[in-house]
Amino acid sequence: VNYTVAPANDVRVRRALRDGFDLDGIVKSVYLGTVRRAYSNIGPDNADYDASLNGSWGNKIAEANKLLDDAGWTQRDSDGFRTREGKRLSIEVGYPQPYVRDSRDVLIRALQSALRQNIGLDLGLRITTAGDFANQKATGNWSIYPNTDNPSDVAMELWDMLGDQGFLYNAIKSPDATIVDDINRARLLPVGEERRKLLGKIQARAVDQAFIVPLFAPAYHLAAKSNVHGIGFEPQLDGPASSYDLWVEPQTK
Repeated sequence: VNYTVAPANDVRVRRALRDGFDLDGIVKSVYLGTVRRAYSNIGPDNADYDASLNGSWGNKIAEANKLLDDAGWTQRDSDGFRTREGKRLSIEVGYPQPYVRDSRDVLIRALQSALRQNIGLDLGLRITTAGDFANQKATGNWSIYPNTDNPSDVAMELWDMLGDQGFLYNAIKSPDATIVDDINRARLLPVGEERRKLLGKIQARAVDQAFIVPLFAPAYHLAAKSNVHGIGFEPQLDGPASSYDLWVEPQTK
């Protein structure tokens, strides 16, 4: 979530967005039990995953409504969406067409419906082009970007998604100083308990402030015959490695 752009620059709006729907039920419905709902943007099987986040947020409809009331979004328009001073409470998800996969557009539409019904928030979904999103990112003019980023190094993932020079926030003028400083410090620390605690602190702040709204933990699978060797995943990417190291063992007849 771009937390520097209204209305998501209000933490109350972001937390209402985070907690205004039953994520467990939606993920089970869309993916039929094949993936797990997420509590952090770090995968639950990673050694640096902050397990204390489990069960800590989500599906708090009454609290989400109170947050929006406190933020002044107390009126409703003819479609049932919350308004303030005549403006609808609306946040747009801009999704580049080349990256729409894994039924994520279906997932977002399910969130749309739930947020409208539960808290009166208008979550827009606009399928755009890669070029359009590149322009938005270059100027910092984006609201929500649905993304999966799976480097095995947690500090690298956090830097990429939330760091001031990473993929998403490099054009944002004033990113959260606390999380930026912690991420930059974590990247310099050696593997160990101090680094793990700091990474947990960063994950907790990202979720507490609703800078991110984790949805599900994707699972990637590869299949090959037993005589195919050299298969692996890139440590900094969310997909299989290139075919450069693949080799096939001849099969005897």
